Amino acid sequence: MKFQHWFFTVVILAGCSGILLIKERSKDFERSRELIAFRQVGHQVLLSAKDSTSRVLPVSRSSENQYQLEFEKPFAIVPDSLVKTVNQVMQHNSISSDYVVNVFDAGNRLVYGFAISKSSDNIVPCLGRVLPEKKYTIKITPEAQSLSILSRDKFTFFAFLLVIGVSGATYLGRRKNVPHVSSQPVAGARAVSIGEYSFYPESFLLLHNNNPTVLTPKENKLLCIFSTDLNKIIDRNRLLKEGWEDEGVITQRSLDMYVSKLRKKLLHDPHVKITNIHGKGYCLSTS
Repeated sequence: MKFQHWFFTVVILAGCSGILLIKERSKDFERSRELIAFRQVGHQVLLSAKDSTSRVLPVSRSSENQYQLEFEKPFAIVPDSLVKTVNQVMQHNSISSDYVVNVFDAGNRLVYGFAISKSSDNIVPCLGRVLPEKKYTIKITPEAQSLSILSRDKFTFFAFLLVIGVSGATYLGRRKNVPHVSSQPVAGARAVSIGEYSFYPESFLLLHNNNPTVLTPKENKLLCIFSTDLNKIIDRNRLLKEGWEDEGVITQRSLDMYVSKLRKKLLHDPHVKITNIHGKGYCLSTS
């Protein structure tokens, strides 16, 4: 692979890596924003308990997607207010429509909880029952966002980028190797007569009564083989070997497909035919 193709690969990787870093920073921003939003939950919970002076301790993440609220002093929890407050914060800040809230006492025992879901029934028990004054910890768990391949496995992601980059560079390299074709043969180019056709291998061109037909590289290569042995049976294995030797791929179906394309481009002269000789190969005849 040439230098410019490797350069193209590096540019792809650098661009994708830049996008990746932006997304990573964006995710950190959203998490910081959620920490602030959930602090508002603590504030409203204390106000509903008629407490406007004690502090809400710093909100922390107890796991990857779970936020923990702790408080300076004991207070009574009003479930109705807790459910309403969390729902308002979730909606106003577009955090999640699916989440679970659990309330633990000082002995780390679950004393209350509820679950809100957009796709199934909500679970909201014990409304109207005020929990006694204690020191509580509230844990809020929004539904985990689906993680990209990068978040799950950075190595796999970069390997994927590398494959894409190398494939793109290889494709460009092959495109550069495809010769430029036009509707007129190159000046001084050698013509091969095939019935009423003039075949110009160097120009990838087939002329019939000055009407040009442009050949693909594969069609051109196969017609070169046929034209060197007109009216002779050419073994299929030879066509496959010489037609696909630079690709390392040998397929009978591909050969049949390209022969069929050549037949269509030679229809203007009824005396020119490519005949399938069963069990042997093909023969390009001009009579």
